[in-house]
Amino acid sequence: MLRILPLTGRRELDNSPEVGKEPIPFFVYDDLGTNTVPTLPDVCVPCVKEKVFDKMGLHASQGDDYTSPGGSPKDYKIGIPSFMVEGTHGFSVQFWNNVSSIRYDIDSPTMDTVTETVRMLDAAPQGSGEWVEVPVANWEINFVDKVSEIQTPILAEFSYTLPETYGSQEFACDYVTNRWYLPTKAFPVFKANVFAGTVQRVVYYMNNTDTSAPKRPPCIQDFPQGTVARPNVFKVGHCPDLEEGTYEVNLGVYNELDGWHYTEKNIFEVLSKSGPIVVDDYAYIKDVNEPKDYEVRLENAGKRTCVAVNWADGNGVELYGNLLSCRIRYPSATADTVKPFNLTTKTIHATKTYGYVALHCPSSGTPCC
Repeated sequence: MLRILPLTGRRELDNSPEVGKEPIPFFVYDDLGTNTVPTLPDVCVPCVKEKVFDKMGLHASQGDDYTSPGGSPKDYKIGIPSFMVEGTHGFSVQFWNNVSSIRYDIDSPTMDTVTETVRMLDAAPQGSGEWVEVPVANWEINFVDKVSEIQTPILAEFSYTLPETYGSQEFACDYVTNRWYLPTKAFPVFKANVFAGTVQRVVYYMNNTDTSAPKRPPCIQDFPQGTVARPNVFKVGHCPDLEEGTYEVNLGVYNELDGWHYTEKNIFEVLSKSGPIVVDDYAYIKDVNEPKDYEVRLENAGKRTCVAVNWADGNGVELYGNLLSCRIRYPSATADTVKPFNLTTKTIHATKTYGYVALHCPSSGTPCC
């Protein structure tokens, strides 16, 4: 007798699939007769829930349709209409008679279980994302993946979360001058918008343009779920610990039929938060031409931070920190005019001396009497 039972879950290592009790309808092609091969949503007229082979297992002298030692094997082609639906279909095969089963070795005195190896995915992000061979009972665990072709182009949507302060709330990435921006404390949430098709894996690579920087591993999400409102949008967003720098980002989707499809390459700037800023003069009152000490403190700062301070001493703005960032606001800045900024203490110490300051009337701009 042959029966096919449903198997829960996906072809995933950490899945613990369970065998259902209600058989899956199927048909044997040899039994079709005048019936045509059923297609969904047609009613499967030739389908059965179990198939009895009344001559299977007899000695070869009875004919060539039997599979006992000395006989010629007989192949049976099985059709399962419900597997035509897109998705992952797990099933377990029961094939036995009153004295034996494909599960057990009848030549073993203890009727040992016959095993085979199946490939299961150690699904990311919890797992490695690699395929692993697992020993299972013969024909007990089987999977069929019904996929549809991925249709391009693939569009990218970039956002992020700040779990420490805002939980799962998403914020859109800023886009300025042909590049995107991310804060270092962000969890990138990158979404692939697919016109149509089955997506079994979504991944992004963030490659630092500084070749001396440590290489980040890819961020992988296996079996991504499309959003409820937009079922063809698949996201990956669980990889933190960003370092400041300029990155090239590739976002891709995959299924076993089509392989990989990628969006166009995007440039990202990852920046540390700057501020809030405090200017402290220690509340000391100084006389004219007497040196006065200042301390400028930033709670947050990074390698790309530029600090501009006007000490009101008549010498204009003094710049500290990153030269390229300072040039965005002050294009004439040079390596000589931008002073170092201590990223460890995040402070600037300065001593300034002030003379007399002429006051001007707001209306005329002339010195006040």
